[in-house]
Amino acid sequence: MPKRKVICPRCGSSNGVKIVYGYPSSKMWEEAERGEISLGGCCVSPNDPTRCCNDCDYNWGGNPLESFVNLKSIKAFIGGHFGPSYLFVADFSIEIVTYQFFKDTLDEPSIVERKPLTTEVWKKIIKGLKNCDLIYWLDEYKNHNVIDGTNWYVELVFDSGQIIEKNGSNQYPGRWKPFCRLISTTVGNKFA
Repeated sequence: MPKRKVICPRCGSSNGVKIVYGYPSSKMWEEAERGEISLGGCCVSPNDPTRCCNDCDYNWGGNPLESFVNLKSIKAFIGGHFGPSYLFVADFSIEIVTYQFFKDTLDEPSIVERKPLTTEVWKKIIKGLKNCDLIYWLDEYKNHNVIDGTNWYVELVFDSGQIIEKNGSNQYPGRWKPFCRLISTTVGNKFA
């Protein structure tokens, strides 16, 4: 099975590498010089990052305080004032998935679908969110060179009441496409 590319959640580069902790050997120094690994230092704690982007120097990974185990719901939207827009909500507390497609404006959805959210589907969603590195996305992605266009947001709600929000305007995290495929697969319809 091929290794998954390390895609930076900040800049989208596929030039991410593993961060290696501990006293570096001469081989590790050489690998670091070639950009194959990043040296993290001798001391390590459970929350230290595990990945580094060689292009923008963003570090991510580790053991985040937020755990998908306690995730209660996810809401995702992508669209704009004109053209198609999509809204997805998966709420495990009421075991329902809702999908809405807006053809031209956000006034009236052209398609509204609701279906049961099984434990099996919820586990697939959680696994997909982990594979998308969603918890490590920046809170905001903005392309200031585009005045109008496409906006998106993702909202995670946890059992504790904690809410994590990620959003953007004409700019996306590194694993945005796999995230959209996850939703499309879950609802059986296009998302994005």
